[in-house]
Amino acid sequence: MHSVALRNPQEERAAQHLAAGFALTPEERAKRGLPMTASLQEEAAALGGLDTAASSFRANARKFCQRKLIRERVAGIQYQGAMLASTSVASLLVEAEEARDLAMKLKEPSAANQCIQTKAKLAGIWRDKVEATGKDGVPLAGAAVTVGGPTIIMTGAPGGA
Repeated sequence: MHSVALRNPQEERAAQHLAAGFALTPEERAKRGLPMTASLQEEAAALGGLDTAASSFRANARKFCQRKLIRERVAGIQYQGAMLASTSVASLLVEAEEARDLAMKLKEPSAANQCIQTKAKLAGIWRDKVEATGKDGVPLAGAAVTVGGPTIIMTGAPGGA
């Protein structure tokens, strides 16, 4: 798999176009002399520098896109995109735990606490703002206290009351 950019900038642009899979705009097609019915391969070949006016353009476009270097680069771009898209809540939780562990080893309790908060937010058990309500959803006066961060909810009577 070819993961670094191709040396020829036109071939690189063609490979990126193939990997993205999106058609050129009508203006861009007209600028390059392509018909509105041009395939993705024909667009990529035009971006790669092939002469769109040549009688063998369609066949050459197909051959151009089948070049080993182009195919490998397209596969590399798509693989990198898949890796970026594979970020999930689970992977973020693992990364947050690794960061917390490192912060504890470096004796950075504030950073470790941030990691714990991040993990709780990702798990859905931390809320930055919570509204306390009483019977029938009526807000409780003075029940929510904000202290420069998350909202702290006080419920029930204080001890000894």
